[in-house]
Amino acid sequence: MTLSRILIANRGEIALRIVRTARDLGATSILPYTPEDLMSPAAELADEAYALPEGSSYTDAAALLELARATGADAIHPGYGFLSEDADFARSIIDAGITWVGPSPEAMDALGDKMSARATAERAQVAPVPGITDSVTDAETVIAFAAAHGYPVALKRTDGGGGRGITVLHNDDEVRATPAFESAAQGGGTLILERFVTAARHVETQCARDSHGGFAVVSTRDCSLQRRNQKLLEEAPAPFLPEGVHGRLVEASRRLLETVDYVGVATCEFLLTPEGDIWFLEVNPRLQVEHCVTEEVAGTDLVETQLRIAEGGHLGQVNEPRGHSLELRITCEDPARGLPPPPVPSPACAGRPVPVSASSPESPRATSSPPCSTRCSPRSSSPVPAGSRPSPEPGEPCGRRWSRASPCAPPCTPRS
Repeated sequence: MTLSRILIANRGEIALRIVRTARDLGATSILPYTPEDLMSPAAELADEAYALPEGSSYTDAAALLELARATGADAIHPGYGFLSEDADFARSIIDAGITWVGPSPEAMDALGDKMSARATAERAQVAPVPGITDSVTDAETVIAFAAAHGYPVALKRTDGGGGRGITVLHNDDEVRATPAFESAAQGGGTLILERFVTAARHVETQCARDSHGGFAVVSTRDCSLQRRNQKLLEEAPAPFLPEGVHGRLVEASRRLLETVDYVGVATCEFLLTPEGDIWFLEVNPRLQVEHCVTEEVAGTDLVETQLRIAEGGHLGQVNEPRGHSLELRITCEDPARGLPPPPVPSPACAGRPVPVSASSPESPRATSSPPCSTRCSPRSSSPVPAGSRPSPEPGEPCGRRWSRASPCAPPCTPRS
């Protein structure tokens, strides 16, 4: 690999995940940190760790770029969240002559919000959820759409994500009373309108495409079990897909990425209805939290794939999925108070083992952790069991690389 010094513009689990692959590839990992992350596992295990300027955070693009220059980084990996989908940040990195581990800014612009993503899907001849792609600014537009398509409908902020910014409406009175229009206008947001599908599976494809046109769906995933429109359980591959659906998902994903000349790793998300309709939702132009379940069943290091594609390499062979893997998102919420996250730092959290994804078998299993912080997501960990296939017979040749910890064994048992 030609990339030798990789700055990781992130923190926590995903930073540790990228540190692991950088180390496996013989590259130097460089990690910025804020004061609360000084003793984090990622900062401890990175080859080099540097404090961000006082008052800075992981969304301070100028500080991150300056650190990359000062440390001689030849690539920046954004992880997920923070600046991972910021096209302007990507442009500044590329303009500085540093490799951006992600898609081009132009592809990010085309897929960066729900409105542009719907327009891209229409150009790619991939059907989005029935709705209005243009900005919706008044109740009468919604009422007219519902008269043609029926209730319920969903108003979605184009800059929303992770289940946020969605308002479901069930009748004309709710449409006229909703504060969504005023809220979007005050916050500088834009609303689109879609039919709210009440019975469908949420399935997605973990895709990769290189600069030479090579494309693959590494695995499908099912993310249908959700609360407040946020995924709680992900399974790879998506089980019990009707005949022909897998091929349709692959072809739709290929058209989406080819339309914007996407280069990198992406997740294409769809709804699958009981009638067999496939409706496009969005493309996430980055690594997903649930990427590890795909890694478990495919034996593919997706971070290594990202780095190889970013330096201009070929995608290479992608294994057929084997077995099944689940990711379970454990939350720390108070059911007696309407399921909010803890309102204050909890001493009970201090000293607990830090959960490490089962997709990171070479990472430390436990370490002391700081108290819980309300600045972080209430989703605290994501254990990843995998299994269902027997181990190879003694002496049987192994053509798959399941992990560096056990190169010939399929993921038969949870890694703990």
